[in-house]
Amino acid sequence: MVVVGMRVLIQTASYCCLDGVSETIRKIEAHLLLNYPSSEVCILTTKTGDLDNVDLVFRKYVDNKVGGDEGRKVRSRRKVIFVSALKLPVMDFYDYRIGLRLYKRDRERIMAWNPSVIHTTVPDLLNLDLINLARTTGTPLLSTFHSNYIKYMDYYESPWIKVVLEHWMRHMFSFVPVLFVPTEYYQRLMSKGDYHLDKCVDIRVWSRGVDTHFFRPQLREQLTNGRTFREKVGFSPNDVVISFVGRLVVEKNPRIFIQVLLRLKAAGYDNVKGLLVGEGDWKEIAEEEGKGLIATTGWLKGEELVSAFASSDIFLFPSGCETFGNVTLEACSCGLPIVVESGCSSHLVDGNGFDCKPNDVEAFYQATKKLVDDEGMRREMGKRSRDVVAGKYKVWDVMEKMVDNYKEAINTQVDDKKSDVPRFEDNAYNFPWGKTEHPMVLLMIEAVFWVVVTSCVKGVQFGEFCNSFAPFRCTVRAVKIGVSKVLPQGGPKTRQSSTSKRARDWMGFALAWCILTPLASKPPIFKDEIRRGKKDV
Repeated sequence: MVVVGMRVLIQTASYCCLDGVSETIRKIEAHLLLNYPSSEVCILTTKTGDLDNVDLVFRKYVDNKVGGDEGRKVRSRRKVIFVSALKLPVMDFYDYRIGLRLYKRDRERIMAWNPSVIHTTVPDLLNLDLINLARTTGTPLLSTFHSNYIKYMDYYESPWIKVVLEHWMRHMFSFVPVLFVPTEYYQRLMSKGDYHLDKCVDIRVWSRGVDTHFFRPQLREQLTNGRTFREKVGFSPNDVVISFVGRLVVEKNPRIFIQVLLRLKAAGYDNVKGLLVGEGDWKEIAEEEGKGLIATTGWLKGEELVSAFASSDIFLFPSGCETFGNVTLEACSCGLPIVVESGCSSHLVDGNGFDCKPNDVEAFYQATKKLVDDEGMRREMGKRSRDVVAGKYKVWDVMEKMVDNYKEAINTQVDDKKSDVPRFEDNAYNFPWGKTEHPMVLLMIEAVFWVVVTSCVKGVQFGEFCNSFAPFRCTVRAVKIGVSKVLPQGGPKTRQSSTSKRARDWMGFALAWCILTPLASKPPIFKDEIRRGKKDV
């Protein structure tokens, strides 16, 4: 498959936020720019997070390989288009935003750039407009799956939102020729239960990779200002350090990490220490409950992050909603034995650690205790972790497979020009809202979603908000918020058609709100109840 001058447009919501999704995209960019001189990349995203990270791909992967005129040529082959967005009032420390709409000027910029293939990564409102653009222009299209949003709702007591998301994803992916998921576990999961996406889209596996030359165990002994990372944090040479890296939010299960550390301390393991790398609501809880036991560092970058991995002895990561587990892969590359959840992370366990049943604190405790007790086991499993990564998950081999996916899409996808003929026979699951990308029912649900999200009081969950207002009062509030959001930052302010379209969306929103409010039947969860342990989440 020979494709000359490949131009790849990649859509994501929060490119400048440091998370697994944006890091995966940067790896794809770097591989294309460094290994395919005639290729170009365009990132379609929102102005969110630290905008200095727009050029992180060059600082991290490119500048150390090419410089001078050649480096400037590489940079000229990459473009970023920012689109209008709404900020989510949850997880303020991440500044996450969701793409709102693909306005006329955005479509014109994309069409002027003339992509060879469109790659979507986040199933937000913008995604449907991008699918419409791909269909109307005959541009090859593919999607990758990065976040298990439906599973998230189990942690936030929002069953009615979960039902909406199930239909949302089936509707959206019915228009997509192929969806790449990170593991065979997710390929099976997407084909049953709450999803049934196999009836809507061709589901294939595209894995993830890690740079084994960068994430390496040798940094355990590296000195910074005359001290090792362990000395800087306050660990002694004889301490057994158990680490956790990631967002410190409920769906990542830092609760289990804290409980395991506290139980080990209570059992007399005074040399066991915890290391939490990341930010989130649970950072404060860990600092209070694990005072003197658990050290927190906030976010770390570059070799400081690698030093944190390499300076640990065990990686304990009980998250039950990982789509792959990039941080677990990085821990393996740094030579750590791992203790992970048996569902979404078991693919990384191959004689190099333990996988435990979801939310089973006792199983996580016993597995971690075995490693604490046996230094030889830790050493052997750590070596095995490194071998597992080297054998299956070399980063540039994995990125080359995505390039092959782009080439296949370009060579095989036909221009269906918005044909109403589905890629699958009509069934009970595909096109749940019809064969138009933005049907009226979806506009109403979008409106409900945004009122719920933009109206939540910080620290209060969706269920409480829905149960706290009478339908009439919620409708009035919806209209008020809708008016305030008619012209979001970055959107066109002079086109009457765009304004009318948004106004219509919000009016439909108000009507749907009255219908869907009673469905939020589960009791609310308050942050202080979580902190006191009254609600097991």
